[in-house]
Amino acid sequence: MKVSIVIPAYNEENRLPSTLKKIKNYLEGKDWESEIIVVDDGSLDKTALSAEKEGAKVLRNEKNMGKGYSVRKGILESTGDFIFFTDADLSTPIEETERFLNWLGNGYDMVIGSRDHPEAKILKRQSWGREKMGRIFNLIVRILFHLPYRDTQCGFKGFRREVAHTLFRNLKTMGFAFDVEIILRARILGFKIKELGVTWINSPQTTVKIFSTPIRMLKEILVLKWGSIIHKN
Repeated sequence: MKVSIVIPAYNEENRLPSTLKKIKNYLEGKDWESEIIVVDDGSLDKTALSAEKEGAKVLRNEKNMGKGYSVRKGILESTGDFIFFTDADLSTPIEETERFLNWLGNGYDMVIGSRDHPEAKILKRQSWGREKMGRIFNLIVRILFHLPYRDTQCGFKGFRREVAHTLFRNLKTMGFAFDVEIILRARILGFKIKELGVTWINSPQTTVKIFSTPIRMLKEILVLKWGSIIHKN
């Protein structure tokens, strides 16, 4: 078995070394083959160099293209039987991988982490404002698309390889709302999805802007709703 870990990163020179060390230490204790792919999304610092020093495979965007674009790029380069993507701050501990693999190995095609699931363990919360914004966004998503999931935006998700490649190959949403498109595509194609409560330790350093990012995400999901881009493929 081979596991791929994809990490989108923008100006993460300082946090990446610690994150990559934790992931490597975890993977070295397993009897799986593995690979770690960092996608440098046009960083202005030494993100790529810090990732290379820790032994990760690095893919570079010439300019900042967005989280969806970067995750797509990393996943389509992945060769693992099971593919995960996680945030550079590792807010969801890498140890959650095994729980996800249990479900992926037992009939599920895609497992999405959830911070709002009854079984989630929130060890350090986001600020009141960010948490409220996230819940409002998820409520809008559930209303617009009739999705049953409590948290579409958690940055830890796992897939069987052929499912990941199928879902991301035609991805159109290049920003932070790409998770919604991926879940919609999975449901349309009849893939089996599991929402799993995860441990979450919020990192105060984030590239998500509390006002501008939600506005862009709202625009992206409105395009998904009325632009019918999913049905044009």
